[in-house]
Amino acid sequence: MSKNAKDKEKTLERLKSLFGLGKASSPAVPRLEEHAIDLEVLKELGSDCAVAQRLKVIKELTEVVRTRRLAQGAAESLYSLTCDLLNPAHGTEVRHVVLNFYCTLVRAQRDPLDIIRAHCFNLVLDLSLPEDLPLRLELVRALTDNGKCLNLFEEQAGTFLVHWMPEVLSAGRAQELLPLLVNVVRFNSSFLDRATIMGFVQNTCILCCRTNSELDVKKGLELLDSVVGYGMVSAELLGHLVPTACRTVVVAPFSEPSWRLMRNLLGTHLGHRTIGYLCRLLEDRSNACDTSLLKGAVFFVGAALWSPNAVNTLHHTAAGVLPSLGRAVESDRAHPSVAYEAAVCLQWLLGEGAPPLGPVAWDAILNLLGTLLTFPQDQSGGRQLQQMAHELLTRVELLYDQGTFEGSAAHLFELVDQAAPLRPETSLLRLLEFRTRQAELCPLRWASHMAELLERFLNPKMATPAVRLHLLDLLASHRHLCEADELVEKVLLPHVSPLETEPAVAACAVRLLADVLLRDDLSSQHTADLLDLLGKVLVRDWLPAELVALKAAVEGLCHLFQAHVCDGQPTVAVSVLHLLSQHLRQQCQEGSPPAELAPLRLRLVQTMVALRTSALYQVGLCDPATGQVTFSRQLTCTFREGSPCGSSGSVANVQQLCFREAMDALLCCLREETDGSVLSTLLRGLPGLLRDRAVVLCGQFSLRRLSSWLYTHVAGDRHLLDKVRSAGGEALLYPVASALVLYREELDAQSPRWLLHVLESGLACKPAAVLCLRALALAALELRPAMAKVLPDLLQRLAQLSPTVAVSLPVLEFLACLIRVPQLYASFVATQYRKVFAIALPYTNPARFSDVVVALAHHLVALWFLKCRVTFRKDLAPFIMKNLRAQLEPGEEEKRDAAVVKLQEELLATLGDLVAQCSFGSCGAQPRRSGAAAFLLEQGCAQSWLLPGHRLVTITTSGCAGRPARQGLCDRCALFCQEPAPAHGEEMSMQQPQQPPLQQQQQQQQQRRRHQSEAAGRASGLRPLPVTQDDLSLERRGGGGRAGLVLRHVCGCW
Repeated sequence: MSKNAKDKEKTLERLKSLFGLGKASSPAVPRLEEHAIDLEVLKELGSDCAVAQRLKVIKELTEVVRTRRLAQGAAESLYSLTCDLLNPAHGTEVRHVVLNFYCTLVRAQRDPLDIIRAHCFNLVLDLSLPEDLPLRLELVRALTDNGKCLNLFEEQAGTFLVHWMPEVLSAGRAQELLPLLVNVVRFNSSFLDRATIMGFVQNTCILCCRTNSELDVKKGLELLDSVVGYGMVSAELLGHLVPTACRTVVVAPFSEPSWRLMRNLLGTHLGHRTIGYLCRLLEDRSNACDTSLLKGAVFFVGAALWSPNAVNTLHHTAAGVLPSLGRAVESDRAHPSVAYEAAVCLQWLLGEGAPPLGPVAWDAILNLLGTLLTFPQDQSGGRQLQQMAHELLTRVELLYDQGTFEGSAAHLFELVDQAAPLRPETSLLRLLEFRTRQAELCPLRWASHMAELLERFLNPKMATPAVRLHLLDLLASHRHLCEADELVEKVLLPHVSPLETEPAVAACAVRLLADVLLRDDLSSQHTADLLDLLGKVLVRDWLPAELVALKAAVEGLCHLFQAHVCDGQPTVAVSVLHLLSQHLRQQCQEGSPPAELAPLRLRLVQTMVALRTSALYQVGLCDPATGQVTFSRQLTCTFREGSPCGSSGSVANVQQLCFREAMDALLCCLREETDGSVLSTLLRGLPGLLRDRAVVLCGQFSLRRLSSWLYTHVAGDRHLLDKVRSAGGEALLYPVASALVLYREELDAQSPRWLLHVLESGLACKPAAVLCLRALALAALELRPAMAKVLPDLLQRLAQLSPTVAVSLPVLEFLACLIRVPQLYASFVATQYRKVFAIALPYTNPARFSDVVVALAHHLVALWFLKCRVTFRKDLAPFIMKNLRAQLEPGEEEKRDAAVVKLQEELLATLGDLVAQCSFGSCGAQPRRSGAAAFLLEQGCAQSWLLPGHRLVTITTSGCAGRPARQGLCDRCALFCQEPAPAHGEEMSMQQPQQPPLQQQQQQQQQRRRHQSEAAGRASGLRPLPVTQDDLSLERRGGGGRAGLVLRHVCGCW
């Protein structure tokens, strides 16, 4: 045999030995030997012996009977010898000893006992003394093996136990009797008739409802469960089983066995009848005070039909049982615990996977929910019940949103409305939407319905801010269903207040009012009422956390103003501008404006600086993005207190708008503002506003205050300067100053000097240098008196300015404008002319500047050289030529084009010839006269001729001794100055008719040359004579065979 075969055989033997199937035989069980009782002992038990002796022997035999097996017939002998001791005459102690002996005998000697069992049972039936009850019960338990065996007394046992139960249970022996009855039902159910079962159930139910012992109730429920489980239940038992289970299930220790009992009962053929019985219990008004009964009945109905452990064999619909649940909780005496169980049932019914419900079932559910919501919270468990009811209502609303709700929506939202103070936000939002849709069905009463909603749900105690916001949004989106005036009168004015304590709600109300003013056609009275409400928002003191309403008011009013200016009601625009101006001034008059209100001031400034007027004085607004201005056809500005500037339409349709409050508010904001963005916006908008003279003049804009403010910011106030820099840079100041240059007649004596000082300071600001230069050029023409005082300092500043391409043309333009105003440089000295040339000469460099700039620079140098005094030219000529040659010389790294170099050389040669001719040709060649010659020729006349080339010949004759009478000329010189006109003039005079002598004399008076007085030249209508004598005064004279140039203003008296 192989090794593997041996291993398999060993394994098989081990398995057989494990289960007792092996070859080894089991050890022999020793048989108990039968014990025979001596005859002497039996004699001592006989009735002839004394009772005490007999009791002693019985006690000795008790141990023998418990441990040994008696011989056949010994048990019967012992019973027959001792049964007489049970006579009540022997006393209780004797009976108890004998009964204990019988109990031991029956338990120890059960197998051979047959006839003795019947005798002992009859003995139990005969004994009736109360003190023997425990031993009788113990003997019955011994006889029946605790109810499992009823041999020899099967027919009598059931009846006996039913009649004996009340006595045993009353004695408090339920814990010994009930397990016996459970075994009787389980092991001997075939011997129990309906009456016996009825007795068991009835007595057990009474015990369960009356005892205070937890163990007794559990044993009783176990007995009832056994009766139901073994199919011995009938319809008559429902009146006992169902109420008992209802009362015990509400007790925590018995809830599980009670539910198991009821579930088993509902699973029988009586299940549907049991549900009906439970419903009858709930509907019976006499049970209204029986809280435990109703509570258990409600629980069983819900748990059996809709819970996760529902009985599948039941097919009751929700519509059939829900009215019973509602009847149980709608009583005035209903306890909150009953309602709580009903709420639990609804949770099961409406939970996940719930079957579809019809309209009848939904109506019953809503009725039940309405009852649950009415329970007060101050009762015991009332708060928890309310919470569950609201959760159920929320669940129904979700089903409504999902479209699975088939009940009455009006009924549902009526419940929501009733419980509104305790409902969540989402529920109230659904309610508002439903009410709004209902109101749409009747447009004639829409305003009344919305007024009711606003009165109820705009109350802070009733709804949260989100609900109130949603209600206002619904009102705004559906207001087209009502006339505008009716909406204002019935809804907005009585119920919508922009002064809500909640900032978000107040802001929404403000936006609604502004939108109504903007889009709806209102009467003047209602418009004024709404504007008054918005005005109250502007003047109210809002906390920093509540500024959203104020921001909404400002934004709404600004938008309203813009809309009504362009195309709307002019009266509304006038009122709104008044409110906005007052608010801006209010913010700035309280000292330092609040930083948190800076966005509001920014919006106000943007609106006010956009004001414009047309040629017909129509008021308009400028779009900052496109620069396009839209004018109103019915709104004009007022020049002074109420007097219109013009009219663009019929007088009846035109409204006058005064800019004064707005302009004062802007100045106040400019003076007090500390926020950078607001100040930056204001400074950027002021130039455009100032270019509109009508706005400035009609608004009586204080140009002096504005000029003073600008001067203060550049005069060394570091705090204000830093504020301007933080607002976007110093460059924002100078466009404002440049715009003020145009207001020559409106400026006082001091303001022009301030403006010029500001513009001069702007030369150091690179972004604003070009603008300041052009403004200074304009100021040279407009502000001559002030410019004459600051011009020397200004030239010094310009001489220090770096010559760059950006400022090249503006600098040259300034010099070109300046040369057209001789009054400004009439008193210049050589140093100041030198500064002018120092300014212009750097721009003659062709390597750095364009040809246009270079040519213009040469042209200006030539003009200014001709304008300077003759005596200064000899000193200025070398300075000019030296700088011109320096500009022509290239730098180390410069590579110039040959054409550029050639052009520069030509310009240099041309200008050099001019400088040489005007400096040395007219002054240096004149011979010096002796004293005698000077005396003779002092009052003589002289005449000069320009010969071909560059030669000038002057012939002077001795003068007369006459006194100068006519503007510094004697009669002779005056007559000499009245020479005839050139040839073409003479021809014209010959063609004209002869004039009278008087007219000739007047004409001669008009043609006299003025040497000294420019004012006289203006008065006579002639061109004013220059103060300085230069070569520009030379004029070509022709005709009469005389060639050359004549110095017309040179005579013997000069």
